[in-house]
Amino acid sequence: MSRTAGAASALLAALALVAGGPVAAAPKGAAANRLPYDLAVVARWGANAGSEAFRQDLARAVEDEFVERCVDRVVDAGNDVESARSDLILTIVLANAVDETRFDQAIGDALKPGDPANELRKTAVFSVDVDAQIATRAGRRAIRAHHLHEEASRRPIVIGEDPQESARREAIDRIAMDLRKHLCGSSSAQRSIREAMAAEPPAPPALPSPSPSR
Repeated sequence: MSRTAGAASALLAALALVAGGPVAAAPKGAAANRLPYDLAVVARWGANAGSEAFRQDLARAVEDEFVERCVDRVVDAGNDVESARSDLILTIVLANAVDETRFDQAIGDALKPGDPANELRKTAVFSVDVDAQIATRAGRRAIRAHHLHEEASRRPIVIGEDPQESARREAIDRIAMDLRKHLCGSSSAQRSIREAMAAEPPAPPALPSPSPSR
């Protein structure tokens, strides 16, 4: 699934199929200096995996961040980079997920019914290790890599709030922004990407379609 934005995205995608190649719709408010390349995003769990929902949400956030600020078009390749065509590949390996709730009092007291304020006496904590690398697709030429440990915590403010979801969302947003800044957000990073793409071997010519049998 490609990530583009703007009212004409669906129409442009349909025209791309007719024309035989991808047409990127510039997202509303997108940076003017985006690189003219397609990027495939592959996000997967390594050791001590967390939830599949977190992996999917993070992949979508990274796609949105990169297509708005870095590249013309982003393709979600799921766990299989070979499933999507692109100029560049961003591989994200997640590990050592911690998703827990810490109570201010003994857990038995915190879970006793009858005191709604107990819902406010806890802190949700989410943390994860992230290793990411951007590379050319054709030659698998590594361009830049980045490692980070992200941790977010959230206490509920009102009864009924889901602090776990808030902590996960905060972590996702910060990871997506951090990867974009380090892998393609600076002039030196963009120069490295352009130089790597310029050094790529030319794509092989397309094979002619077989003639229909008579």
